[in-house]
Amino acid sequence: MELLAPAGSMEALRAALYAGADAIYLGGSSFNARQSAANFTIEEINQAVKLAHEYDSKIYVTVNTLVNENETAELEEYLKELAKANIDALIIQDLGVAEIASKVASSVERHASTQMAVHNSAGIEFLKEKGFTRVVLARELSLATVKAMREKHSDIGLEVFAHGALCFAYSGQCLMSSMIGGRSGNRGACAGPCRLPYSLYRDNQKLELKDNYLMSTKDLCTIEDIAKLKEAKVAAIKIEGRMKRPEYVYSVVAAYRQALDDKKVTKNMIDNLKEAFNRDFTKGLIFGAKPLDLLATDRPDNRGVRVADIEIKGNRRQAVAKTHLYKNDLLAYRQGGVTKTVTLSKDIQKGHYINLKGIDITNDLEISRVKSIKSDNEFSEIMRRPRAKHIVNFEIRVAEGEHIKLIASDNLGNSKELKGEMLLPKAHTKAADEEYVVSQLGRLGGTIYSLGEVKVEIEGEPAAPAKELNSLRREAIDNLLALQRSKFAYDIGHSKEIKSIKKVKKAYAGTSLIVSAENIEEASAAVKAGADFVIYGSVKNLSYFKEDIINAKEMLGDKFIWRWPRISQDSKIDALLNLFKEIKPEAVYADNLGQLQALKNKGIKLISGAGLFPMNSLAANQLGDLGAEVVTLSSELNKEQIKSMLKNVSTQLNMVVHEKTLLMISEACILAGSNQCALEECQRVDFHLADRLDYQFPLGFDDKCRSYVYNGQDLVLIDELAEIVKMQIDNVTLDLGGRGVDVIYNLTRLYKLALNEAITYGKVKTDFKDEIISIVKNNLTRGHWHRGV
Repeated sequence: MELLAPAGSMEALRAALYAGADAIYLGGSSFNARQSAANFTIEEINQAVKLAHEYDSKIYVTVNTLVNENETAELEEYLKELAKANIDALIIQDLGVAEIASKVASSVERHASTQMAVHNSAGIEFLKEKGFTRVVLARELSLATVKAMREKHSDIGLEVFAHGALCFAYSGQCLMSSMIGGRSGNRGACAGPCRLPYSLYRDNQKLELKDNYLMSTKDLCTIEDIAKLKEAKVAAIKIEGRMKRPEYVYSVVAAYRQALDDKKVTKNMIDNLKEAFNRDFTKGLIFGAKPLDLLATDRPDNRGVRVADIEIKGNRRQAVAKTHLYKNDLLAYRQGGVTKTVTLSKDIQKGHYINLKGIDITNDLEISRVKSIKSDNEFSEIMRRPRAKHIVNFEIRVAEGEHIKLIASDNLGNSKELKGEMLLPKAHTKAADEEYVVSQLGRLGGTIYSLGEVKVEIEGEPAAPAKELNSLRREAIDNLLALQRSKFAYDIGHSKEIKSIKKVKKAYAGTSLIVSAENIEEASAAVKAGADFVIYGSVKNLSYFKEDIINAKEMLGDKFIWRWPRISQDSKIDALLNLFKEIKPEAVYADNLGQLQALKNKGIKLISGAGLFPMNSLAANQLGDLGAEVVTLSSELNKEQIKSMLKNVSTQLNMVVHEKTLLMISEACILAGSNQCALEECQRVDFHLADRLDYQFPLGFDDKCRSYVYNGQDLVLIDELAEIVKMQIDNVTLDLGGRGVDVIYNLTRLYKLALNEAITYGKVKTDFKDEIISIVKNNLTRGHWHRGV
């Protein structure tokens, strides 16, 4: 099982190598999901690859963001440079990026990023067919599910996160940062809104909560369960942390290296992990954590490791050091709901009082060390020179009147035979002996080798100058390193034309109006108001009886499109496929890769949903290859980006023009995490969050207690319909399911009128804004129509 470490800088990379990482993932200067990290230039990536390969480790480069049409040419050149740099794998989110990589960097393995939100076996099957060699699974899967996937897909690597920060939402399915601040997580610029405080409202009544960081998760720590991950036969465990300090990288990787090497996990190791950084630890959903175990609603910051006990003697309260504290240690404590820090001005012995000015000593006071000067100094010493990783053995013949003969070999199977430059004369004073020769060959400081076995053969009384022996030793090491690097040399081949053989797109036949509905009454209202098609079902995982779906299909006829929920693990996919056989729908709205894979070649019309976020024509066409006749465009595209990709798209296109945008889907129930579980009422009562500026975010919940966070403003593009029709977008969708008959009827009626005006007059003549506000009773937004991301 591979130990995969993060690196946001060259020092962090060296720290990961010195700590024993098998592979390292890092980002280049663009196209990666941590744009605010230091990241690596192409020159630095070349250096990183060379160093990692010498350590017998691999380098994976993250290209795990969505790419728009105008960036594909730049991306193509970037991928070529990465292939030339001899990297070992690309970590990819965008299907268009994967298509380009398969043509211009075919020698480089492709790993599917967790940003792809792969959470079912069918999604793995699709990626395997597309040439991916590894899938980084969604962090929401249980260990039993991972094991089942491993058994079903033994011919592709499955990777799981083992340590570090967790996203509240399914990665790659979060639009919160994007919609409220224009900083897209899908484009590497997430602002971390889940780490902010929120108020919780029930039917517009604010609930009094003890804590208000309602979406802030604890940090993942699975070090005590490494054996279980080994048993599951995952290909790799991943440590999160490209934004973290090199000291953090070293501490965490070193601890997991010990655990992987079957060394006992001690309390001291856990404390070191805590001191490196923690928001409190959870074993995560992979090991069955519940919302109360997953969320840290009291605070979102580093807790360090506790270093003091509170001692009470009469009216006196004192903080007593639990361990030796050093001058310049950074301590943190909570006061008035705010975390404060102080740097120690002197050492404090274990058992002595910690006298810090301004601290009110209370029973519940926690004093933690969040930075240890002793650990930092130890780390600096470790990083002072290269860490020996390999063993070198020497066989040497030193004979009077001959050239020195040296054979160097290492524990990796590399071997090189060398010959000295000079004929050794007879010694005038002291002849070379075994102790002297071994001493010269053992001068390996500054290299990644330590000395193993040395076999010395001496004949006669040779004089062997130290310069000659040192030169041969250096040459031997250089040759062994070159041989080691050559093992990772890939044939980058020739770039292929980036062009898929595709069926010709059907001629534009006008723009149809699609409306979503969650029940028969809503569906009927949509049809009466003029909908051309109705998407029946919910983005949420809600229970539908077979009879409900059949009745909707019969009522809607050829207008019926069956919607599958966006999150559908294997058991749900199986249940949906069984229903599919009985219902025999003619069209399905599928919202993840696994659904498309499971439904391809079924002889039905497939529409890829908003959860697949295609931002370029190559990605859209890949969804077409998967069977999607209609592809829903990413909501993060602006109109100019849409125009630039239209000429190259071979599928019909769909665009959502009205919705409360779904911002997050989480396996963690916000209500349960704040001790406000409403049982089954959560699906009948209105709950919403409000941030510090009082922006509101409606909440939804499903049968599996997942949380769905929505934008409080309605996305409204009614006055842009003329532009959309001019672009020949085949379908526009009002995603209104669950908002009630009146809202659906009235909005569908208005959009039908506006669409007719756009088609007839080339513009939307009527100003519908005030009427829409009176219907939805919300503020309106155009989303990314103008700004993009």
